[in-house]
Amino acid sequence: MPATRDEIAAAFGQQAQRYGYRRASVGDVARALHISKQTIYEQFGSKRGLYRASVELWAARQRQRVESLLTE
Repeated sequence: MPATRDEIAAAFGQQAQRYGYRRASVGDVARALHISKQTIYEQFGSKRGLYRASVELWAARQRQRVESLLTE
């Protein structure tokens, strides 16, 4: 099954967290998910767009976590 947009963004986010934005590689993400770099660029437009999506995904997950803690 092909990687979803969220899976791609999450994989890049992990790389950026580990190595920093400059050293995080779209190519490494593509290899790890067994997809082409072209697929990533078609989805996100650029490395910066991919990074933005990864930060937005992280923020949404943090919000869900906080909301679930508040409702307990």
